[in-house]
Amino acid sequence: MFARLKPGITRDQAQNSLEPLFARIINEDIDTSPGLTASTIQRLRSKKLLVKPVNQGRSFIRSRLSTPLIVLMGMVGLVLLIACANLANLLIARAASRQREIAIRLSLGASRGDLIGQLLTESAVLAFGGGALGVLVAMWASGLLASFTPGLGTGPGQPDWTTPDARILAFNFGVSLLTAVLFGLIPAWKATKPAVASTLKDQAGSLASSIGDVRLRKGRVIAQIALSLLLLFGATLFARSLQNLKTLDPGFSTANLLTFMVDPTLSGYQKDKARTVLDQIRRSVAGLSGVQAVSLTDNALLSGNVNQASVNIEGYQRREGENMSPQFSTLGPNFFQTMGTKILMGREFDERDALGAPKVAVINSSFAKKWFANENPLGRRLGIGRRDPEHTIIGVVADQRHRGMREDMEPMYFFPYLQNENPGSFAFYVRAVGNPAPLSNAIRREVSRISGTMPVFEMRTMEAQVDQVLNIERAIAMMSGFFGLLASVLAAVGLYGVMAYTVTRRTREIGIRMALGAESGAVLWMVLREVIVMAAAGTLVGVPAALLLSRLVQSQLYGLTPADPLTMGIAVSAMVGIALTAGFLPASRAAGLNPIRALRYE
Repeated sequence: MFARLKPGITRDQAQNSLEPLFARIINEDIDTSPGLTASTIQRLRSKKLLVKPVNQGRSFIRSRLSTPLIVLMGMVGLVLLIACANLANLLIARAASRQREIAIRLSLGASRGDLIGQLLTESAVLAFGGGALGVLVAMWASGLLASFTPGLGTGPGQPDWTTPDARILAFNFGVSLLTAVLFGLIPAWKATKPAVASTLKDQAGSLASSIGDVRLRKGRVIAQIALSLLLLFGATLFARSLQNLKTLDPGFSTANLLTFMVDPTLSGYQKDKARTVLDQIRRSVAGLSGVQAVSLTDNALLSGNVNQASVNIEGYQRREGENMSPQFSTLGPNFFQTMGTKILMGREFDERDALGAPKVAVINSSFAKKWFANENPLGRRLGIGRRDPEHTIIGVVADQRHRGMREDMEPMYFFPYLQNENPGSFAFYVRAVGNPAPLSNAIRREVSRISGTMPVFEMRTMEAQVDQVLNIERAIAMMSGFFGLLASVLAAVGLYGVMAYTVTRRTREIGIRMALGAESGAVLWMVLREVIVMAAAGTLVGVPAALLLSRLVQSQLYGLTPADPLTMGIAVSAMVGIALTAGFLPASRAAGLNPIRALRYE
C-alpha cells in the first residue's frame, strides 16, 4: 500500500498511528476464521506493520538490473586495471630510452618535481584522450545497450538514459584523472631518479633496466594474467548459464506460435459483452488461412506476472504453516493442445465448460504431486479461499513455466474463461502451420472488424518472447564475454611487450650462449619457460580469486555452481593458450638470432 504523509507528520508517527488499526484487523481476521490452531494465531499476531520510505518508488527494472550492472561495472574496472598495467610498462620502457634527456635536464638545474609534473602531464594527455574516445564509443554503442532493455527511458517524461549526461561525463573525467595517476606516477618517479654521471657518459649498463625493474614488470604481467583469468571465468560462467536457459524446456512448444494481447475493458466491454467479444476474436482468428489452433489466457506465459489465490481442497487437511496459495490462470478451450502441452490425465477445457455449466478445474503435475501424492485427483473438488469446494477437477496437465525461464515448475490450477463472470485483459496464442509472423496483419484486421476501438498490443512470436525474457542474461553474457576477450588481448599484449623487452635486453647473453653451442630449441625453451612460470603464477593467483568472487554472481547463474570445474578448466586453458601464443613470438625471435650480430649488439 502507498500513502502520502501529511505535512509535518514523520514516518514514525504514521507507523505509531497505524499499528493499533493493523492489530485490530488481525484480531478480526482471527475471530472470523474458525479452526485456527494456537500456533497459527500466534504467528498472525506476531506480524509487523512496516512503514518504509518509497524514495523513487518500487521499480521492477531497478531490482532486475542492479546486480548485473554491478557485475559489469566490476568487469570494466578490472579491464581498466589491466590497461593501466600495460601502459605503466610501456611508459617505463619509454622512460628508459629518455634517461639521457632527463639526466641533462637535471644537470642543467631542473627539479625532480618539475620533471615528474611533465611526465604526469604526458600521462594525463593519454588518459583524457582515451576518456574522450571512450565517451564517443559509448554514445555510438548506446543503441546496442538499449536493445537489451526495450522500453526503458522511452515513456513520457522519462530521461534518455542512453545519452551521457553531466554526471556520466564527470565520472568519466574523474576516472581519466585517476588512471593518469595510476599508470603515470610510478614510471615518472623511476624515470626522474637516474644516475646522472654515468648516464651522461653513455654507459650502456646505466641505460639497461635493473633486475628489480624487470621483476616489477613481470609482476604486473602476472597480475594481468590473474585478472584476465578472473574475467574469462566469469564470462564463461555467464555464457554457459545462458546456454542452459536457452535449452530449457518451458513446458510448451514455441515453434510457429504467435501471441498478442487484447483488453475488452479498454473499449468499455464488461461481463457478458467482454466474454462474447473474446470468443468472437477466438473463432474469427481460428478461421484464418494458415492457423492451426487458437486459445487464450488471462495470465500470459513468460511475462513475469502471476495470479495467486489460496485453495480449499475437498478432503484435504491443511498442515500447520502450509502454503496453500498456488498460481492460477483462466484459460480458453483447447489451450494445452494449442500450446503443445501434454495432457497427463482426463481432459482439458472445451466448449462445454461455459457459464451455467458445472464448474470445473484443471491442475498441473506439480499440484497433483503436492496435494494428491498417490491419489487420483480426477473428480475431486477445490474452492478458492474460504469458499466451499465447487470446481471439479477434470484433468491433469504437464507443468509449464509461467513467470519466467528461471523459475521452477510450481503448482498451478486453471479455470475456463467461459465461466469467468467479468473477464479483463487476455493473451491470445495462435499456432500457425508455418511461420506465424505473416499472420500479424490479418489478425489485426479481424480484431478491428469485430471491434474497431479495441487495441491489439504486444504481438510477437513466442520465440521472440523467450528471447526478451532472456535479454538481461544475454546482455550479461555478451558484454562479459567482450570484456573477458578484451582483458585477454590486453594481457597478451602486456606479456608480449615484457618478453620482447627481456629478449632485447638479453641479446648479447643469448648471442654468447649460441656462440658457445646452444641450439635454437634450447633458447626457445629458455624464453618460453619464463612465460610458463608467469602464466602458472597468474593462474595460481587467479583461480582462488575467481572461485571466491564467483559467489557474488551466484544469483545470476542457472544450472551451474560458482565453482563449476568445467568452466574453470575452459577459462584456465584459454588463458594459458593466450599466454603461450603471446610469448612464442619473442621466444621464436630469440631462437632465430644471428650470434655474430648479437655479440655486436649494444
